[in-house]
Amino acid sequence: MKKSFAILPLGLLLGFAASSAMAKDGTINFIGKIVTNTCPIDVIDPGSGNVSSSVSMGDVNTGSLAAVGDEAGGGAFQLKVSPDATCVVGPGKTATVTFNAVQGSDPSGENFAIKAGAGAADGVAIAIKDAKGLPVKNGLESSAYPIDDTNESLLYFTALYKRIGTLNPGQADADVDFTVHFQ
Repeated sequence: MKKSFAILPLGLLLGFAASSAMAKDGTINFIGKIVTNTCPIDVIDPGSGNVSSSVSMGDVNTGSLAAVGDEAGGGAFQLKVSPDATCVVGPGKTATVTFNAVQGSDPSGENFAIKAGAGAADGVAIAIKDAKGLPVKNGLESSAYPIDDTNESLLYFTALYKRIGTLNPGQADADVDFTVHFQ
């Protein structure tokens, strides 16, 4: 008789374990699609209207960057969004742009580090501002720009040198990736 009592608790324990493994809490549906094309986006020099992936920052005198936080030089650029059959943004849409530093950010994490190496400047980074003059920080979205659903839209930005530390003159180039987000 003692044997049957020992088997009974083991049977109950296994029964509870089996029922808890059968619980159902809900369902998640993942919805999306894979597309072959994105919206055509070109980097434009606003002065000439030419397509170019380079923005001329010019030669800046160290005196123009006298103190940490000073900004000088730089250049304007636009991102041209061209709606077409592969890019339908719809009426009333807006776009924001996220810039990501290829060489990393400055110590604050907000600006875009310049390329290091022999002959490179030190104590300076690239700052990007949107059409409202607001800083676009590394990895964060810009202010929203209105997007025309049938005509080209130009998203205007300015890049400046910003002093971030002890300044040493030299080459001050940087690479920055961008992503345009439509809402």
